[in-house]
Amino acid sequence: MRAYGGPFTPALVLGGLLGTFLSRMAGPFNLPAEALALAGGVAVLAGVARAPFAGLALAAEWGGYASLPLALPAVLLAYALTPAPDPEEGLKEAPATPEAYPSETPPQSEPPPRGPEAAAEPETPPG
Repeated sequence: MRAYGGPFTPALVLGGLLGTFLSRMAGPFNLPAEALALAGGVAVLAGVARAPFAGLALAAEWGGYASLPLALPAVLLAYALTPAPDPEEGLKEAPATPEAYPSETPPQSEPPPRGPEAAAEPETPPG
C-alpha cells in the first residue's frame, strides 16, 4: 500500500487527532477543539519535519495570527523533544521495483496461441 503525502500528511492528521483528544479531556483550560487540533497538527509536523518555522507559518496561515500564542509553545516543545536524525545514517529507502508493489503490476499471463494450428489442437488439462 502506498500513502501519498509522505510523512507530512499523516503527521498533520495524527497531531490534529491528538489535539482534538486533548480538548475533550477535562482540564483547567476550556480551549476550542479546532484550536487544539491546529496546534497539535503543526506541532507534530514541526517535530517530524524538523521545521518549526514551517509549522508556525502553517498555523498562521490556517488559523490566523490569533492562533500563534497556542501554536508557538506546542511547536517549540515538539521540536525540542524530537531527536535530530543522524547524518551518518542517511536515508535507507529501497528503490521502488515492481516486485515491491505487486498490487500495482498488471497480471502476467500468456496470450492464447494464434493461427490455424491453434484451432486444430484440442485443449487438454495439465496433469
